[in-house]
Amino acid sequence: MAPSREIILDTETTGIDPKQGHRIIEIGAIEMIDKRMTGKVFHVYVNPQRDVTPQAYRVHGISRDFLKSKPLFANIVHEFLTFVGNSPMVMHNAPFDVKFLNHELALLKRDPLKSNLVVDTLVMARQRFPRVPNNLDALCERFHIDTSTRTLHGALKDALLLAKVYRKMTDEHRTPPFCCGFLDLLLLWVSGSSFVDLVLLWVSGSSFVDLVLLWVSGSSFVDLVLLWVSGSSFVDLVLLWVSGSSFVDLVLLWVSGSSFVDLVLLWVSGSSFVDLVLLWVSGSSFVDLVLLWVSGSSFVDLVLLWVSGSSFVDLVLLWVLDLVCGSSFAVGFGSSLWIYFAVGFWI
Repeated sequence: MAPSREIILDTETTGIDPKQGHRIIEIGAIEMIDKRMTGKVFHVYVNPQRDVTPQAYRVHGISRDFLKSKPLFANIVHEFLTFVGNSPMVMHNAPFDVKFLNHELALLKRDPLKSNLVVDTLVMARQRFPRVPNNLDALCERFHIDTSTRTLHGALKDALLLAKVYRKMTDEHRTPPFCCGFLDLLLLWVSGSSFVDLVLLWVSGSSFVDLVLLWVSGSSFVDLVLLWVSGSSFVDLVLLWVSGSSFVDLVLLWVSGSSFVDLVLLWVSGSSFVDLVLLWVSGSSFVDLVLLWVSGSSFVDLVLLWVSGSSFVDLVLLWVLDLVCGSSFAVGFGSSLWIYFAVGFWI
């Protein structure tokens, strides 16, 4: 079989839309053969002959002053197209890079890039990991790729990260479940897990680190499957384990669109998930629950406030009045609320 050559490519630009006159300022391309980097790269900064927008500068930190001495796109286009050749071009969010490259080519009256040679890793990631973030940073975190040295975006830096992500995504898709390494079998044996766990890990696109964490935390693989289905991360499971909560809590968090911070606050305040569900149904915020916890009130109070169209300020004032009157909310609700309204009207 002939070697498979691919080009991992990224660009940086002066803005987000070439129709507004924005131009390419950096191109980074890396050669891969059979999903392995060969060490051959194409990297160049380009003089756009225009300003860089403040928004774009905050992303990549490349200024117009730095670019003034760089070559024009017309001076590097031949070298760039020669490097790419007829190889597939792998990009993340390919439409963005392609529209800028085709714009530059059109200005020079050259043919556009062949669409059938474009591979979009964002499309691949969304198919594999639905309902979760799939930007380059999220994918690097998911595949345990180090990004600690990347403080700003850069075409070559991002192309290198994308090459590692692309290799992970394609290697894991090509490897059959029974072709595991000896380390995998050793870890399975040490942790007392079964080969079924490894198969499920492979099917779900998870890593063996997940299985090790599952083993350390005493959780089951069902937890990991539910995490995968709900689009959550393993950090959620670790926090669930630390807080003594159940996976049902995480599922309810996912269904209600809440965050894990909500569950942590629930755990700290000693409240139940039913409180969060009621908060979500009533359109209230978690601040309400915190105030309920501080004031020693119950969720029934918030429901009554919600039904009556009152605000939480009413509950705080009612709570103060009830302390003065020595009555409970159930008994003092009417009298206290009327007193509150009377005082408000009088003021």
